[in-house]
Amino acid sequence: MQIKDELQIKRKLRKRISYYKRRDEKFDFAVCLDCEKRKNQIAVLKAEVAKKISEPHKQILVNFFNDGEIQENVQMAILELTALDVATCKVCDVIEVDARQIFHAHCTNKLSRKTVQNIVDAGQYIAKTFINKEVLENDSLGIAKDGTTRQKIKTQETNVLLSNGKHYSLGFSSLASETGEAIENDVEAKLDELAAVAGESDFKAKALQTLAFLISDRAANEKKSNKIINE
Repeated sequence: MQIKDELQIKRKLRKRISYYKRRDEKFDFAVCLDCEKRKNQIAVLKAEVAKKISEPHKQILVNFFNDGEIQENVQMAILELTALDVATCKVCDVIEVDARQIFHAHCTNKLSRKTVQNIVDAGQYIAKTFINKEVLENDSLGIAKDGTTRQKIKTQETNVLLSNGKHYSLGFSSLASETGEAIENDVEAKLDELAAVAGESDFKAKALQTLAFLISDRAANEKKSNKIINE
C-alpha cells in the first residue's frame, strides 16, 4: 500500500514538473517573439532617422512682403522684439538668425532700418491713441512711477491704472537726474504725448482731474514728485 502511494505521488510530481516546464517554454518563446518584434521596430526607426539625417534640408524662404505689403506677422515680430529692447538696426538680423537656426529658413527682401523704425513709430502711435481713449472713458486714473538704473543709466517707467482694472505702461525714459522735478516733468511729458496723438490740448487737464492716486516707492524724490503732481 505504501509503495502504491509513493508511485502516485511521483506521478503527480512528474505531471507538475512537466506542466511547468511546458509553460516556461511557451513563456520564453513569447518573450523571444516580442523581443524580435521590438528589435525590428527599433531597426526600422533607426533607418528612418538615418534617412532623414542624410537628406538635405529643404530650403524654406521667408518673405517679408506679400503682394508688395509687409506681412502682418513680420510687423508683429518687429514690435515684440523692439519691446524686448532689441535695437531697430538689429531687428531684421535677429529674425534672420532665428529663422535660419531654428527653421533652416532663408529670409528674402530684408527691411531697411528706416522701414523698421516706421513700423515701430506706427505701433507706438496706435498704442498711445488707444490708451488716450481708455483714459478719457474711465472715471478715475492712477499713476504709478518706478525709477531704476540700467547699465548706469537712470530710467523712469510710468504706468496708468484705470478704474476698469486695466493698466498700461507709458514706457521708459532716461533721466539726467532723479530729482522730484525731473520725475514730475517726465510724467507730464508722457501725458503730453497721449494728448498729442489725439490732438486734444486739454487732455492732460481732463486726465489729472480724474487722478485718484499715485503709486511710487518711498524715496524722497518720488515723494516730492507726488507732491508736485498733486499741486
